[in-house]
Amino acid sequence: MKLCLTPTLLSLTIFALTGCASEVSNPSSDSDTSPTEGNGDDSSSESSTGGSSTGSSTDSTSDSGETGNGETTDSGETTDSEETSSTGEDPETGETGGVSVTVRVMSLNVWGYMTMPQEAPAYAALIESHDIDVVGIQEGVDDWQLQTEFPTDYSRSEALGAALGDCWERQFQVFVNTCNELSFVSHERFDLTDGPNATRTGEIAVVAKDGVEFAFIDIHWDHEDSAVRVANANETAAEANAHTDKPTIVLGDFNSGCGASEPSSMASQASMDLIGNAGIDCIFTRDTVGDGQQVDGGPSDHPAVIAELTF
Repeated sequence: MKLCLTPTLLSLTIFALTGCASEVSNPSSDSDTSPTEGNGDDSSSESSTGGSSTGSSTDSTSDSGETGNGETTDSGETTDSEETSSTGEDPETGETGGVSVTVRVMSLNVWGYMTMPQEAPAYAALIESHDIDVVGIQEGVDDWQLQTEFPTDYSRSEALGAALGDCWERQFQVFVNTCNELSFVSHERFDLTDGPNATRTGEIAVVAKDGVEFAFIDIHWDHEDSAVRVANANETAAEANAHTDKPTIVLGDFNSGCGASEPSSMASQASMDLIGNAGIDCIFTRDTVGDGQQVDGGPSDHPAVIAELTF
């Protein structure tokens, strides 16, 4: 039997065959999305949000087009510059800014003639238990009825230094915890007006932590003469005002209530705030944020006063 195709039938056959070929080479997009929808994954969403389970997507590219290898991106930014800015360093000048540190300080009268040196280990344990960075003590020196301008016998302080161990560095009655990344920049004693029996001396240390310097002043004012304490207040304020370029801490045994006239006069002259009050043992600060508290200072007859400060 012979099959004859008219021109019209031939055209229809070619058209039908051409349509089948087109469907084979161009499948519907619906079939492409079905597997993704079926398992709840969305690869396009995962890429844009950095939600890859391997983490490789977020490591290499972020939403803004930044790369993780320091290459310039479409936004013109690099991750290298982002990392620099997070450290507070100006990429043009190399200077740092906005860096803050937190330190824990303590004032402790060690009731020297009664408890030192035999109780040095107990005081060391007290200091360590509060994770102190800098401590200023009083009565760590023999200052009674001396004939010299400055005391010379610091054996009580030396005993405490030995009990604290290798992490601590001492200058007279000020101790810094080097294992907490602190160090002395400078230290000196300054003269205070003497009382009827005691040779009064202050100490000023400039201390650094993580490159940030602060002034730390340790005092022990006279306990017998209020006029001498007025002089001690003026002398301490003058020393604090010599360090207005950095955060400043004044602490110690003021032998007068922390809110009484002499300590208040010192604070007013030096623009300082009272943040630690343990009776006559006080902590004043300038250009810091933080607060203080009284803690048991035993075996001393004084409480200890501590503060956590940020600047």
